[in-house]
Parts: sequence; C-alpha cells; structure tokens
Amino acid sequence: MKSHLNYSSATRILLDVSYTISSSRNSGIERVVRNIRNHWMQMATELHLKIVCVVSYAGQFYEVTPELEARFARQAAVNRNVLETLPRPYRWIASLLCGFIRFEFLRRWLLPEPGHLGVFKIMAELCERSIRRGIRKQPRIADFTEQDLIVMPDAYWTEMQAFDAAQHARRKGATIVTVVYDLIPITHPETVGALRSRDFLEYFRQACQTADTLVAISKTVRDEVRAAIPRLLSDNNRSNTNSLCNDVRAFRLGADVPNTESLLASHNQVDPKLRELFDSEPNNKPYLMVSMFDPRKNHRYVLDAFDSLWDQGVPVRLCMVGRKGNLCTDVLSRIANHPQLNNRLFVFHQANDADLVFCYQNAAAAMMPSIAEGFGLPIVESLHFGCDTMASDIPVHREVGDASCQYFDIHDPQSLASMITQHHKQKTSSRPTSEKGSSSNHHITTWRESAEELLALVMDVYREHRTKNPDVSRAA
Repeated sequence: MKSHLNYSSATRILLDVSYTISSSRNSGIERVVRNIRNHWMQMATELHLKIVCVVSYAGQFYEVTPELEARFARQAAVNRNVLETLPRPYRWIASLLCGFIRFEFLRRWLLPEPGHLGVFKIMAELCERSIRRGIRKQPRIADFTEQDLIVMPDAYWTEMQAFDAAQHARRKGATIVTVVYDLIPITHPETVGALRSRDFLEYFRQACQTADTLVAISKTVRDEVRAAIPRLLSDNNRSNTNSLCNDVRAFRLGADVPNTESLLASHNQVDPKLRELFDSEPNNKPYLMVSMFDPRKNHRYVLDAFDSLWDQGVPVRLCMVGRKGNLCTDVLSRIANHPQLNNRLFVFHQANDADLVFCYQNAAAAMMPSIAEGFGLPIVESLHFGCDTMASDIPVHREVGDASCQYFDIHDPQSLASMITQHHKQKTSSRPTSEKGSSSNHHITTWRESAEELLALVMDVYREHRTKNPDVSRAA
C-alpha cells in the first residue's frame, strides 16, 4: 500500500455482495468480488478502516452476518453439485433407473451434472427465496450520511434491486461507485440473446443514473463506457444525459499467483484423466483453451481451425476446459459427435484450480479466441505460468497481453491454424526453440495489488466528490 495515500476520509465503506454471496460459480465476476472482498477485509484491519459487507433487499442494505453467510454457503453448495448433497440411496436408485430407462432427458433431470439442478431446481429456488426473505432479520444499514462510501462490484443485471438501495443511500449523501465489467450484451447482443440484451441495457441505465463514478476493469472498457453513455442512454429521450454519471475510470484486475508450497500441494489434487492426457504424449502436449462454453468465447472458431489441421494430417491435440453456458447447444453437439473426440479432441467441464494450474504449466500453448472481453483473465494466468499464449486480435487482449502474446485474426480460422502449425513445428523440431519462460517475464498484477488500486481509486473519488458536493443530501 502506498503510504502517502490517505484512506481515512470515509467513516464507513460498504461493499455490496448481493449476487456473489449466493453464487456457486467461480467465473470472472465472482472471482473479482471475492478477491476484492478478502483483501479489503485484511486491509481494513491494517489501515483501521471500517469496511462492512452488505446485501440489498427491498430497497435497503443489510449487513452480512456470519449466520447469513453460512445459510447462503449451504445453498451455494447445493447449486454447485446437488447430487453430492443428496443421500446415497437416492443416487443409487436414480442411477439404477436411468440405466434401465435410457433416456437422456431423464438422466439430466434425475442425475444433473454439477452446476445444474434438474428436477431439484424449483426446490432450490424456493430455498433461496426463503433465505433472501430472511435478510430482513439481519441488521439494517441506516442513517446514511455524506461520510459513507458505497462500492458496488457485483452482477447487478441479475440483482437490479440493489440500485434502489443505492439511490436511498445517495439521497442521504452517500457516495456511490459502481464497477462495470463490459458492455458485451449491448455491443454483441447476438452472443446473449435479445431478452438479456434488453435487461442489460436497463441495468446500464440504472448504473449510470445511480453512481457518482463508474469504474471499468480495463482501459478498453472504460473508453467503451464513455462512448456509450451519451449514445445509448439518450435514445428517444428516455434518459436525461445531464443526470447521468460522466466520471468513468479504470483499474486493473489481479490474478491468482500460488506460492511454491501451494503449487506442490495442488498437484496431488489434479484430475487423473487430465494428468494422463498431458503425460501420454510428452512430445505432443495438447493445445489448451480455458473458457466457459459461450458464443462470445468462440469455441466454434477454434474447432474450425483444428478441423483444418486434422484434415491436413497435423497430429496436434486440443483440450477445452470450461463449464457449460447458455446458447452453446450447437457447439456441444458438434463436440459430442466429433470423430476426434477422446482421440485428439478432449473436453473437461468440471476443473478446479489445481487442474487449471496443471494445464497451464503443461500445455503446448493456450488460446484465447474471444470475440469480446472485459479483461481476459485466462491470458494473465497463462502468461504467469509461462505458457505460450495466443489470443484473438481485439483491443482488450492487446491491452492485457501486450507484446507477450501472439495475435490471430478473429475472422479467419486459418490465421490460428497457421500459427498452430508453425508453433507445433518449432516444438517438435530438433533445433532449440523458445522456452515457455519467455512468457513468465510478463508482469502480473496480484489480487492484493488490484485491491489496493481499487481502494485508492474509490477513496480519491470520495474525496473529490465531497469537495465538489459539500451538501449532505442530493436528489436522486
């Protein structure tokens, strides 16, 4: 922490975790919120700050108590893998029934995969609603003043009621800072569907109308947000642009950097099937793609590139790691019926942190072919572990990967195919080649550094805002 910065201005910092507290996922947004939260709590003790984690309900903020945290954690475990929470007799009977009646839909309903709920979905939703109704029993955050700073880093397109709570606090004088991850549902609506795109636009309007400052997770997203505010929010005079937030800044996300001891320990937790895949042909390691199966992640492009290579007889192998998302049925069907599946094409939908570290450390190279991103954490992680990294040539990838990556044309699968061909020849040639270590010189921002940067930024916002707006209360 930079010692010359003053963090003592705000009496109270409220960190909203309304969505992440109940999420069973470990994807981008959840990882950001959890890491910021963990490091801010450590820093609160070190810097004598009062940082309170809150959730929103019915237009109010409530404190996250250990009891509430435990209830949401139990529900998240159900959402993560419902079968593990069910009695063994049920799993035995359901497996027997699905083995006797061989209908795929029956297996999906009675024996849902991790991350899916099947027939238990309604029960899980009712349980979560009950927990959220119980939030009213928690200590309510009241008596907001101009000394309060509220930081909102969560997924508010799923929890838009948080904006009602923020507006209530803002009218009392609190300063509001909201994190924006990307504008992909607006800029690339075909990747999410029309309904989600409309919902996301409404979220963006509310964020701009509620926040004193918006903080993007990259300079690329910051510039996109600055351009979008007057262009999108003033359409049909639906919003008065004079009342919208016009202060947009950026900070840099961190990455997990395990120490040597944790790396050694994690190697014992690697999926045996993954270990066998990467060790079976030591001179022909698989190429790696780590990403949720989602249209904007562009799995189709990678499959096109590798199909071209396999048709030419190039013996490269491809390993795709990522959970199943929405709108990806066509890609999953293509993989399920692919002639190279489990021969040169391998897919893992459930990978833990130890699996990912092992993959990065042992892959021939990692690929990031996204059509659009807010940041691109897999690039950072790949480079940290010294893995040769190839990425689609889009602005945010250039920002994150700079000169440490190779970039391919997102519109031409042959661009990646040619890059893979050249890379494979170098790896399998007898002459010395560039080692992975060249990538590991890339500077990695740790989550601690990222949390420090964000805290310094929001405190600067608070001080600047209080200087410009000395009145205790403000109109919404």
